[in-house]
Amino acid sequence: MVTSDEPLWELFRAVTRDVNAWPTLLAALEPELLAMARRQPIGRLRAREDSPREIVTRVFERLHANDHAAISALVALDPPPALRARLRVIVRHAAIDFMRKSPEFERATDTRPHHWVSLASLSSLQPAPDPA
Repeated sequence: MVTSDEPLWELFRAVTRDVNAWPTLLAALEPELLAMARRQPIGRLRAREDSPREIVTRVFERLHANDHAAISALVALDPPPALRARLRVIVRHAAIDFMRKSPEFERATDTRPHHWVSLASLSSLQPAPDPA
C-alpha cells in the first residue's frame, strides 16, 4: 500500500500524458481501494466476499470513463486536493451506487423508508425432490 500521495499523483499525471500508464495506476491503487471498499456501509451486501471488488471495479470504471476525464480533472486542480480523501469520496459514491443497484435493496418512496428484501426463486419454495 502506498503511504505518500506523491507517487500516486505522479501516476495520475502519467495517465493524462500516456494512456499506457493506466495499468500501472490500477496496480498501485487496487490494494488501497479494496481496503476502503471493505469499510463501506452497504448493508447486507458487506458480508459478500465479492462486494469490495465490485466497488473497486466501479471506481476504476469512473476513473477510466470519457478518456480519463475524472483523472484529468483531479490533476488540473490547483492546489491539488488531498488525494486519499478524494479517493474515499469516489469509493463511497461507487459503494452507494452498488448498493442501490442491488435487486435486494428498495429505495425509499414518499410513503416508506428504504429497505432490504429477500429474494427467492419460485422453485425455492418447493420441497426438495426425493432422491430415490
